[in-house]
Amino acid sequence: MIGALTGFGGSSAYVTAMPRLRPDKGQEEGAVPPAPPPSQAGAAASSPSQLTDEQQRIVDKLKLREAEVRAHEQAHKAAGGPYAGSPSYTTTQGPDGRRYITGGEVSIDIGPVDGDPEATQRKMEQIKRAALAPSDPSSQDRAVAMQAEAIKAQAETEENDQRQAQLEASGGAGFPLSESYNQATKAYRAASSIYSETQGVGVIA
Repeated sequence: MIGALTGFGGSSAYVTAMPRLRPDKGQEEGAVPPAPPPSQAGAAASSPSQLTDEQQRIVDKLKLREAEVRAHEQAHKAAGGPYAGSPSYTTTQGPDGRRYITGGEVSIDIGPVDGDPEATQRKMEQIKRAALAPSDPSSQDRAVAMQAEAIKAQAETEENDQRQAQLEASGGAGFPLSESYNQATKAYRAASSIYSETQGVGVIA
């Protein structure tokens, strides 16, 4: 999962990248049955051949899930660069007595760069790439990408405002809104609207 430490308008985003198995509901599809007693767990761990066919299928699924989660979180981390923290993981015990990674998170700083809209735009581009880096970004990953896009669009608008103010302060008559300015404004409004619709889906205001 991705967790945004600082968000648009002072909010914070928390994105679940990989849905977690729920060991407390072992009968659900894809979930892990309750772990055997310690004695049985030790025996299973030391003698994998004693696993039933169903237990072996569960172990195989857990191994696959662990590989998927690791790849997912590492993709966030690699693309996030200096703005992403190290992955942390949660585990689930399998019927063989081993613990397998079934969930994880990478924290990411999504706050704008104070007083520097140009740097903010560059940062938001990288945050967006980090959110969408996994091959299977979730709807919540996409929500963080939209949030970054909204902040970027706002920074573009602020940069144009600063240029307009500087021109007027130097004695110029100003200049009409450029097409890029209008596009940035539209993008900001659209992204803000989409982001608002994602509130309550993995986003903590």
